[in-house]
Amino acid sequence: MVSIDFATAVCYIVSQDDDRLSNRMTKQQPTANMNKKLGLPFGNMKLVTICVDVDGTLLNNQKEGVIANEDIRDLLRILSGFKNTKIVVWSGSGELYARQVAREIHVDQFVDAYASKMAHKEIQPEIVIDDQHACVLGLINLIVREK
Repeated sequence: MVSIDFATAVCYIVSQDDDRLSNRMTKQQPTANMNKKLGLPFGNMKLVTICVDVDGTLLNNQKEGVIANEDIRDLLRILSGFKNTKIVVWSGSGELYARQVAREIHVDQFVDAYASKMAHKEIQPEIVIDDQHACVLGLINLIVREK
C-alpha cells in the first residue's frame, strides 16, 4: 500500500493530463437551477475562513532555523486557489510574527490576512490548522502529525 499526503494527492490529480478528465470538465456543470430541479440545496457561495498556525504547523520545529513545513506550504497554495477561501496565518506570538514568517518562507502570496491567535473570537474561523492537540479555535480543527 502506497501512502501519500493530501497535498500530494491533490497536486497529482490536478496535474494529470487525462482526456477523460478534460471531457468531463467541458460538459455543462450543474447550476443552481439544476440543483433546484433536482431538489438539492443551493444558495450563495459562503466564504470559508481557514486559519493556519505558524510554529509547529507552517514551520517545521523539528529542524533548526526557519524551515517551512512543505506539506502545509503546498496545502496553503492549493487552498488559496479556491474562490471562497480566506487564508489567515496567525500565531500566539502575534500578527507581526505571523507576517514575518510567511514572508520569510515565501507563502505571503497565498495569504489574505495575518492575525494574533488572540483574535480568534473576532475572526471565527471555520477551519483551523494547528499542531496543538487540544486546539478548538475553529468549527473544524485539523491537527498536523508533525510531533
